[in-house]
Amino acid sequence: MRKKEWRYPASNGEGNIFARAWLPPLEAPPQAIVQIAHGMSEHSGRYDEFARALCGQGFIVVANDHAGHGLSAQGHLGSFAKTPGGFDCIVKDMHHLFNWSKKAEQLSQLSLPNVLIGQSMGSLAAALYAEQYDNLSALVLSATPSAIKFSRLFELLATVIATTHGQLAHSPLLEKLTGSIKGMSDEEMLEARSWLNRNKDEIRALGNDPLCGFDYSAGGYQALLKAYHHVNAKSWGSRIPNIPILIVAGSDDSSTGFGAGPLKRTKRLAKTGHTQVELRLFKDARHELIKELNKQEVFSFIGTWIRQQVTSST
Repeated sequence: MRKKEWRYPASNGEGNIFARAWLPPLEAPPQAIVQIAHGMSEHSGRYDEFARALCGQGFIVVANDHAGHGLSAQGHLGSFAKTPGGFDCIVKDMHHLFNWSKKAEQLSQLSLPNVLIGQSMGSLAAALYAEQYDNLSALVLSATPSAIKFSRLFELLATVIATTHGQLAHSPLLEKLTGSIKGMSDEEMLEARSWLNRNKDEIRALGNDPLCGFDYSAGGYQALLKAYHHVNAKSWGSRIPNIPILIVAGSDDSSTGFGAGPLKRTKRLAKTGHTQVELRLFKDARHELIKELNKQEVFSFIGTWIRQQVTSST
């Protein structure tokens, strides 16, 4: 396996986006390009083990750090842009990543299938991508948030603060309402983040990562919650093509209503004429499936599903 890193111009016009690629050996023809869209307050480097597993199954795997995250921080961690509309920009950045990947590896002539995997916040971006771009052969939505209490009130509050104090303004009230861990002891942090997964070592690693765990700005929360409401609307499915869609989540993930959200999304997609939707709830697993105690099962299941889709489409 080979790894590459590079930067490309950000859609928000505020600098560059940092990207990673995991590439199979040159003598092994790739089956597809699989892009991973990471979640909130983290970065693409946390997906290295998952990406390596997918790469080992014959896929080129790419991922970027979304604007305002990781090595694409652009001076404002927790904000997608200095101006409104930043979430739309990260969707454009994902589109550019597919194109840059093919250009960098001179793969345009191979017509490789594009597969998109989104985790948590990244699955909201992936859902919007499927709505805006008709170039996906398969879509994987992992742990899509669907059970945020008082989400409309949060969005209204974030909008007021962003409008009056600016997109980059941070609000102690918003941070408290959304579960900030500022000032917590290590044990308190472990308890507060126990909803993420059952692996305490992974939660500690997250806490020790300087590029993770930051709070969003008012503009960041506003953009995120707007996307959340858009993707969780009943009409969302009618706006995306009838492509293979895999919905995965942990049965003990509170952010999805303990599986109720993924089940509802699956049923809604069936009602909008989507005939290639599969739901898999991993028993007892929580939010971060690729960090869970049964992560190898998750890696294998998702990789096998992708291979089945891209093989049947060629």
